[in-house]
Amino acid sequence: MLRLWSLARALTTVSAAAAFRRAAPLYFGIGIAAAVLFAGNGLDAATVVALAERSWPVRLGLWASWLVALTPLAHTLLEDPATRWLRSLPVPRSHFWLVCGVHLAAAELPWTILWGRGGGWLAGAAATALAVAAHALVVARPRGAVEWLAAVFVATAIAIPTVPDEGENLATQRLAMLVVGLWGARVGVAAAFGRAPEHDRRRARQSVGGPAPVALALAHLAMLRRGEGATLGRSAALTLLGSAVASLAIRSNGVTSLEGRLVVALAAMALPLALASAALARPLTAGERAADGFLAAHAAGPGLRALAAAGALASAGALFGLAHGVLVALGASADAGQAVVLALTGAAGGAALAVLVLAVTRAAERGSPRDAERVLVGVVAVAVGALVAAVALGVAALALWTLGAAVALAVACRGGVRARSAAQRSARP
Repeated sequence: MLRLWSLARALTTVSAAAAFRRAAPLYFGIGIAAAVLFAGNGLDAATVVALAERSWPVRLGLWASWLVALTPLAHTLLEDPATRWLRSLPVPRSHFWLVCGVHLAAAELPWTILWGRGGGWLAGAAATALAVAAHALVVARPRGAVEWLAAVFVATAIAIPTVPDEGENLATQRLAMLVVGLWGARVGVAAAFGRAPEHDRRRARQSVGGPAPVALALAHLAMLRRGEGATLGRSAALTLLGSAVASLAIRSNGVTSLEGRLVVALAAMALPLALASAALARPLTAGERAADGFLAAHAAGPGLRALAAAGALASAGALFGLAHGVLVALGASADAGQAVVLALTGAAGGAALAVLVLAVTRAAERGSPRDAERVLVGVVAVAVGALVAAVALGVAALALWTLGAAVALAVACRGGVRARSAAQRSARP
């Protein structure tokens, strides 16, 4: 028992404390969104849980959002290189698994609170166990029959909605989910812990690759993920705030039609998604400028750079927009068909706004002290224009956003081709 306690203190001090500090922006954003969504005139946990238990698209969207949001923290808790030296201690491997599992369960606390308040202690325990198991298995990357069987059981327990009744049947289903989650967590944590050293080497080789535009876009995304965690957290918080405003507007005004909900969702996402994209565009362009010599040496011209940067930021914008659409569908108690349309529309709108903001950012930055002012004015102009288009044109505004993004990307790439041709002509003797 003393060895377990000493190991828990060491692991908590070495990796868990630093990991939770890095994840503070994520939890801060979740807190803001919860305060808005679950206010007195908003949703309550019981409504969200009941909706997730009745509708599998809503359930999958809710689970997918949570699993994606917390996977980076799960990687840190289970595979932190700073804990490698502890493996040489004369401590049973089961102690490591137990401590890592407790750390991961602590990271799932917002998820536990949501399901516990909405469905009771058994629902909270089952949701926590399944979340720990899913995160551990994602980190471990299943191999072998046992791990794949655990992954299938956990995925099935997550995907299949429970029967929303008040009898013993519901308690039995939740108890079965708890058992599956605990077994999956045991298998996943053990596999992730044992496979951590080789994952470090494999991730270093495979994080960036493919054709030149794809490889450069992946490099941009890796840079944002590793160096701009706080910025990503703030961008996620802005997205959650916009979805909360849209949900409250839909519920307060009794908007039931799909077209009306799409208009509200698009209007509410204009300003938050534009600001979130701007927050990521500036470090992305700064990183590109810092690597100018390396990119030039590898024949990465301005057109290729513009295309790769647009792809990277469009991917982030699409992810934020997808989360926006899913949360609006949850807040509006939309049916399965409306939820899918809201999610896809949000993803398309987020990608288009991201490309527009990136084009404005690249055009405004000229290496002068007034760059920040020009970027702010341009981003606000994009946000206001997108908002006005959504209110005036309705769903057709999405087509206008997409057309504007395509034109901006074509102009950026064409300008890059012209700049490269001019540089080649000036270099001729």
